[in-house]
Amino acid sequence: MDEQYKVSIIVPMYNAEKSIRRAVESLLCQDYYNIEIILVDDGSTDDTLDEVMAIAASDDRVRLIKKKHTGVSLTRNRGLNESTGDYIAFCDSDDYVDETYISSMLRYLDSDTDMVICKTNHFQRTDGQDGPLYYRLDKNYCKEWYISASEYASRGPVCKIFKRSIIRQHNIEFDETLCFGEDLLFVLNYMERCRRICLLNQIHYFISIRNDSLTRSITQAKIDSLLIAHKTYYEFLCRYGFNDRNNMKYYWLTLLEDYYINCIFIYSRLQNKNAKNLFYRFSRADIIIDAIIHIKDIRMSLHKKILIKCKSPWMWRLFVKLAGKRQR
Repeated sequence: MDEQYKVSIIVPMYNAEKSIRRAVESLLCQDYYNIEIILVDDGSTDDTLDEVMAIAASDDRVRLIKKKHTGVSLTRNRGLNESTGDYIAFCDSDDYVDETYISSMLRYLDSDTDMVICKTNHFQRTDGQDGPLYYRLDKNYCKEWYISASEYASRGPVCKIFKRSIIRQHNIEFDETLCFGEDLLFVLNYMERCRRICLLNQIHYFISIRNDSLTRSITQAKIDSLLIAHKTYYEFLCRYGFNDRNNMKYYWLTLLEDYYINCIFIYSRLQNKNAKNLFYRFSRADIIIDAIIHIKDIRMSLHKKILIKCKSPWMWRLFVKLAGKRQR
């Protein structure tokens, strides 16, 4: 493959000492050599920097940037500002890629295709086709694209390749006022500027589930950010004619899965009064109420449906208690 185009791969890092070496080494093993790997450390307090400093010193394609802890949006934006490549890709510090991650997507970028998405290990395409799928982002094609992409594409910037010229021209960046869903909004913002999108039917990106997910904090700011992200997502789908009942099932599912998980966090991490206030504000949001109305149309376990429809705080707390006892 002609390597005239440079690809900047941005890796935000925060307390990733256990996984960052695997992520970086997988990027260095790319069969496409003309890359720069931008490691942006968001003020890690563990040995993350120690893990990558030797690697950065041994390969001039690796750039290490240190900054104070400000969150993932500012960290990714710093990487974007420091990038010098023609194209942009991302990799999270918990994840890793195969050796053709860049070359496989780059092969399908051209003057008419502005974004390529590959499959991850968490999602499977079920349309029976093997080759790449192309979609133009307009009302005629958005439904087909959305159905295909929702089956196997991450909502964030990973497993995708972007044109840096489009990002710069339209000043696309991660919203630094949000602490949840900012990655989805970045992708949607970019997609609005795409002429054509290509979906690949090969797995090149591997997502790792963190074992400490239940220890993450839950705050009003995170709930508000989640609601803003989902509302923007809904508005995006409506703009492209994807708001009929049958095709909204995946949107309702993702929204209610986020609602379910975060309600568990609320009653796992907060004291009675704080949990109750946050739960009431969350459960009374218009988009949550609307999604619950359609819950019968969604493929979801019965116990989740029952709990999601429940407006009683003590029922959620009881469920969390019983679930905690079963895990011990």
